[in-house]
Amino acid sequence: MKLKKNFYVALIFLLAAELSTSVVAKPLTTNGNQYQAKVTYTEHGIPHIIADDYGSLGYAMGYTSAADHACNIAYAIMVAQGNSASYLGAGKGNRYVISDTVVKAMGYPDRAAEAFKSLRKDTQKAYVGYADGFNRYLSEQGTKNTWCEGKSWVKSITATELFARSYHLSQTISVFAGAIYLAQPPAKDTDAKKTAQLTNHFWAQENHTFQINDLGSNAWAIGKDLTESGKGMLLANPHYPWFGTNRFWEVHLTIPDKLDVYGASLLGVPMVLIGFNKDIAWSHTVSKSQRVAFYELQLVDGKPTQYVFDGKPKDMLSKTVSVDVLNDKGELSQQSRTVWFSHQGPLLQLPNLQWGNKKAYVARDANIDNFRSPEQWFDMAKARSLKTFIGAHKKWNAMPWVNTLVTSRDGEVAYLDNSTVGNLSDKAWAQWNKQYNDNPLIKTLYDKENLTLLDGSNSLFDWLESKRSSIPGTTSFDQRPQVIRNDYVFNANDSYWLPNTNQPLTGYSPLYGPTEASISLRSRMNIRHLESSEARGNDNKFSLAEMQQALYTNQSTAKDIFLEDLVAACKTKSQVELDNQTIDIKNVCQEISKFNGLFNNNSQGAVLFREWLQAYHMLIKRDKLQLFAKPFDVKDPVYTPSGLGDKNAALVALALAERQLKKVDLPLNATLEQAQILYKNDKRVPIHGGTEIEGVANFVSTGIVDSTEPHEIGKTTEKWSILTDKGYLIAKGGSFILALEYKDDGPVAEAIMTYSQSGRADSEFYSDQTYLYSDKKWRPVRFHQKDIEEHKVKSFVLK
Repeated sequence: MKLKKNFYVALIFLLAAELSTSVVAKPLTTNGNQYQAKVTYTEHGIPHIIADDYGSLGYAMGYTSAADHACNIAYAIMVAQGNSASYLGAGKGNRYVISDTVVKAMGYPDRAAEAFKSLRKDTQKAYVGYADGFNRYLSEQGTKNTWCEGKSWVKSITATELFARSYHLSQTISVFAGAIYLAQPPAKDTDAKKTAQLTNHFWAQENHTFQINDLGSNAWAIGKDLTESGKGMLLANPHYPWFGTNRFWEVHLTIPDKLDVYGASLLGVPMVLIGFNKDIAWSHTVSKSQRVAFYELQLVDGKPTQYVFDGKPKDMLSKTVSVDVLNDKGELSQQSRTVWFSHQGPLLQLPNLQWGNKKAYVARDANIDNFRSPEQWFDMAKARSLKTFIGAHKKWNAMPWVNTLVTSRDGEVAYLDNSTVGNLSDKAWAQWNKQYNDNPLIKTLYDKENLTLLDGSNSLFDWLESKRSSIPGTTSFDQRPQVIRNDYVFNANDSYWLPNTNQPLTGYSPLYGPTEASISLRSRMNIRHLESSEARGNDNKFSLAEMQQALYTNQSTAKDIFLEDLVAACKTKSQVELDNQTIDIKNVCQEISKFNGLFNNNSQGAVLFREWLQAYHMLIKRDKLQLFAKPFDVKDPVYTPSGLGDKNAALVALALAERQLKKVDLPLNATLEQAQILYKNDKRVPIHGGTEIEGVANFVSTGIVDSTEPHEIGKTTEKWSILTDKGYLIAKGGSFILALEYKDDGPVAEAIMTYSQSGRADSEFYSDQTYLYSDKKWRPVRFHQKDIEEHKVKSFVLK
């Protein structure tokens, strides 16, 4: 849908033309709530909200966030309620029906509505206020000139529906919705074989993965030993989608003498999730921990819906769910599906985990009873010391699937993997370790897919209840990885093992991920930046500018590992065989040797190197060859594994890369900005940064976003490449990037929202920061009241 471009007035100016205006709302609820909040906007559309209570704070947040993102907030609510198919139809691959079926079968909306009653009153008021503010915006402004204009799924919401959105975000098992939907008991052997074929086809066609898709992050917390100020510093660099519902939105929330926090929230969540106050600053990264554990059931002979548990037969449970589905004629029909459960959780069907006549497989999500994350985030935001911040983690123990990295005004830093995993006994883990060594399936799933398979027919592997954990069956705070230091801690989505190379961590539950194992190229580059004397400057201590520059270096680990060996291999051979043809590679060898290893907009050869690297990985995997020449050394995790593992495959990959660039009419020496872009109102914006495979800390990548929000989509040229006929169309990566340091008079910070604050294409804040990011620029964060007043763009009272 093409949006009108002549809508001049920015959304934040909708309330009045004067600098201070009082706006009185029509009664939109029957709860009798009264709200009043002052909203002050500074540059780039950032609202600073001051209120006397949580209800009013939420009310202003709901109203102002709706002005920027009403479409995606409404979309998120629809998905969390399990109503997608009734508005959007079945979807490609039946995806909306699958999503709705699993949401309803798991009972997410009802569970959230019931749990909402147990939240603290202030937390409840924040949700009620947010919903009322959102509804008021829709009542007054509607969705004219937005991509969801006229859509019937954009409607008023309730506080419990909003809370269900937060709860739905915490559930990892939704990643496996397709596998749960497919799981059906076989009547005979032929049915089992047929189901297996359908399962393999489904996962191949839909390109599903086993992990939380599109989500990742870097985060650095730098302590007083390594900062010029002698106080704490933070780099928050969450990697999230640039379209759809999992977008960040920036806000400053203040209740005098109670709360003063600045940062970013995910759409539809009435609190700051990543941010800072005058004493504490924190960020999150997606944890390597396994919130979902798998169970293998031994079935009763001849009865595929009964399983053996401690030597006795036990019946599975089933729940038949009906989903309303909109057809092409605008009519609703119902699709029904039976979802099966053991006492551990829902059964599922994956390519290597098939429900046959002897075995079946189950998933259990540790977050199924986690309703306390909002409480913990509010308490984190109010913390005035590292001790009280960690105390919020210990009290609630409710972070769903993230690590937390925190710095303090005093200069202490901490790393915590406070994500929620199942609690198993030492005896159970001893037994599992034996099975890991004896059972290839268990070993492969853990090593290759980051999945733990447990014996579901033995009560030894049921999760233990602990009075020290607020979430049933999960680990207590003292069982979760954590460290406090004065130099640095970091995480880039590898396990808890290396928050600092001087203090490796081990000994925690295997569900928190592997230790003493190879880490990603991106993690290796993060460590190199942190430990580099060049990055820290002559005094060997970070300033704010030096920390920012380190991230924007865009240096590639993969270049340092492979390029020298590749250039040497080129000197031994000038032709390769590809598809029964002899291909001359002299020119491509010459061009790739010039690549400087940086993924900046003006970097020549960056496109060629990426295409070579992708082709090389494909050939290594296809032909089961060695990727690296030098294996991983636990004593040198930052620089191993390394070297070119197979020179012939590397040279063939050069021919493939050259062919790729010809397909899209790019020269061998193409710069990154010729190919890597984001479209904003039909304008190409060059985007610097690298993907996971290249090991660039400043991460960006392509991908498909599960949303109806319009965004440019290209045609894939090869299955092994992310290059399309339109180039690399960036859809995820660094999002709300925050660089902060504490000084004597408080925090000083700069930030960038890579995709900009507003999701409305007619807003002046739809692309302003994207252009800044493209130019490697930052903008000041206005936290102190004097600074806010000096840079005020608009102020009004909302009541």
